[in-house]
Amino acid sequence: MKKWIKHPVIILLGEALLLTALISLLVGLLGRLGRWESPVAYSNAFFFAGLLIFVGGAISRISAGQGMFNFPSLTAESYKNMDSAERFRHIIKANSPIRLVILGALSGAFLVLISMIFAGFSG
Repeated sequence: MKKWIKHPVIILLGEALLLTALISLLVGLLGRLGRWESPVAYSNAFFFAGLLIFVGGAISRISAGQGMFNFPSLTAESYKNMDSAERFRHIIKANSPIRLVILGALSGAFLVLISMIFAGFSG
């Protein structure tokens, strides 16, 4: 029986949209609590959040490179309960900080786009 394999790009895009939605909710909550009245305040908050997420993704790649030699070497025997496809996905996911860079860049870009939309409402 064939299994339907999810395309990694679609999964990454979905994760970026989910992260963007969660951060948007956080910014909206902060805006409500802070009683922000102008769209400029929301625009600035979304822009700042986008930059933080973007930089966080890039820093994850740098920090992963620093700790690469401390990562314990695991053999295939460590994954006896997984078939070869599951083992491959697990190893790629565990050792792929470039995924976090792309996730941070996508989420940051989405948040900056939201910031631009709010900036358009102000003027």
